[in-house]
Amino acid sequence: MHTQRKAVAAGLALVLAAGASHTALAAECAALMQPGLVADTTVSAARDVAAADGLPAYCQVEATNSSAPGSKIFTVTRLPQDWNGKFLAVGGSGFAGDTKLETMAPALKRGYATIGTNMGHTGTESLGMDWMITEKGKLNEVVLADFGERAAHVSAVVGKALVKAYYGRAQSQSYWQGCSTGGRQGMTESQRHPDDFDGIIAGAPVFSWVLYSQSIQRAQFFRNTPGALITDEQVPLIRDAVLAACDGLDGVKDGYLTNPLACRWDPAEIECKEGQAAGAQCLSAEQAGAVRKLYAGYVNPQGLTVSDPTLRGGEGDWKMRFVGIPPLPKGLNVHFGGVATAYLYKQDPQWDPLSFDPDTEMAELLKIKASQYIIPDNPDIAPFVKRGGKLLLWHGFNDSGPSALQTLGYYKAMEATVAPQVDAPVTDSVRYFLAPGVGHCGGGAGPDRFDMLTAMENWVEKGEAPERIVASKKDSPITRPLCPYPTIATYKGSGDTNDAANFDCAPMSPAE
Repeated sequence: MHTQRKAVAAGLALVLAAGASHTALAAECAALMQPGLVADTTVSAARDVAAADGLPAYCQVEATNSSAPGSKIFTVTRLPQDWNGKFLAVGGSGFAGDTKLETMAPALKRGYATIGTNMGHTGTESLGMDWMITEKGKLNEVVLADFGERAAHVSAVVGKALVKAYYGRAQSQSYWQGCSTGGRQGMTESQRHPDDFDGIIAGAPVFSWVLYSQSIQRAQFFRNTPGALITDEQVPLIRDAVLAACDGLDGVKDGYLTNPLACRWDPAEIECKEGQAAGAQCLSAEQAGAVRKLYAGYVNPQGLTVSDPTLRGGEGDWKMRFVGIPPLPKGLNVHFGGVATAYLYKQDPQWDPLSFDPDTEMAELLKIKASQYIIPDNPDIAPFVKRGGKLLLWHGFNDSGPSALQTLGYYKAMEATVAPQVDAPVTDSVRYFLAPGVGHCGGGAGPDRFDMLTAMENWVEKGEAPERIVASKKDSPITRPLCPYPTIATYKGSGDTNDAANFDCAPMSPAE
C-alpha cells in the first residue's frame, strides 16, 4: 500500500512538473481508485472535473468508509489542481450530511482540498430521521454513532489520506467548518479527536438537549393553551414594538438589537384593552402570556433548564419558527425538536411532541443512550488547546433555534475548565463571537455575511488572534464588527453608522 501511494504521488508530481495534458491528469486522478490506498475505504469513483463557472479544475473522489462494523460513511473529496496546500472538512445541517458542490465551492475557489460526508446514512431530508431506528423501539446504533461522531472523524482520516496520495505531501493546515449540526460536529472533534484539525469553526452548534426540549416547549407555550397561538399579522406587531422600545439603546437605530440582553420590553404594552379584539393591533391576554413565557424560558422543579429565554429582537423569524408555514404547519421548531425527540428518546415516529411533560420527562431525556453520541458538552478541550488547536465559536444573537445563551454557557464552562490546565489565557486558543440581529446560521435583520475562514487562517498561520471580524449584509450598505465575547460592537459617537470603522469592540452592558 505504501508503494502504491508513493507511485501515485511521484507520478502526479512528474505530470504537474511537465505541464501535462488534461488526459494525463485524469489518469492520475483515476489512480486514486487503487484498492487499499485509504484504510477501510472503498473508492467508487475518481474523475477529473474541468474548470467551469468560476471553479478551478479538480479531482473528485467518491468513497465509502467502513471503519466500524456496519458503518458506511460516504464521502466526496475535491482536490483542486491549483492547490493552496490546505485541507477543509465541512459539516452537515439538520439531520443530513452535505457533499454538495455548491457548499464546497467557496473553499475550492480559494484552492482548498475539501471533503463532505453523508454522515453515515442515505437520508437527504434535513428534518427526516427514518434512518435512526431499525424498528419501533430500537435505535440504529451504528448509524447513530456515524451521525453523532464518526463521520466527522472519518472526514479527517479519508480526506488527509487522499490529499497525501494525490499531491505527494500532507496538507500544511487542516480546518473544520460547519454551522448547526456542522457546528456540533466541530465541537465533537475538539473534544474527542483533538489531533484531527488545526482550526475548528463551529457556528450555532446543536450540542445540547435543551435545543430539542425548548423547541417542543416553545411550541407548547402557544399550542397547549387555548387562544395563545399568535397569528401571522401579529408577528410584525410584536417585532415593531420591540424595536420601538429597544433599537436605540445602543445609540444607533439600525433595525435590530445589538445587545438583546439589554432589552426588557414586556408584551403587556400591546395587550388588548377592554373592548378591543385580538388582531393586528393587539394581543389577547393568552397570547401576551405565551410571548412572556417565551422570553422567560423555563427551569423545571428539578432545576433543569427546559428552554432558554428567547431573546428579544428575533421576532421576524417567529412565523416560520412558531406560527407555522405550509410545509411546517406547527412551525419549524416543533418539527425539528419533535422529530429528534421522537426518534432518539421514544424511538417512535408517531409520538406527539406536544405531549412532552418537561417537569417529569426532562431528567429522563438527559439520560438516554443517544446522548453519548450527539451531545458533545464536555468543556475539557485541554488536549486540543495544548497541541495548538484554535476554536472559533460563533452564534447569531437572535437565533430562535439553538440559543446563543447555550453556546455562551458552554464557552464559560470550557474557559473555567481549561484555564487551570494551560499556561496561557484561554482566549489565545478559543474565542466566541456573537452576531447581533442574526438568526440561525444567517438571516435576520443584522449583518450576516462574514469570513470566519480567513480569520482562522490568520490565527493559525500568522498568530493573529481575531479581535474583530467585519460583517456585511446583502443589498445593504451596513457593515459592523463582530466582536469576541464579552465585547460587542459599540458606536464611537461620530461618523457614518453604516461603516464598521466607526465602531469599537467594547464590554457588553449589561454583560451576561
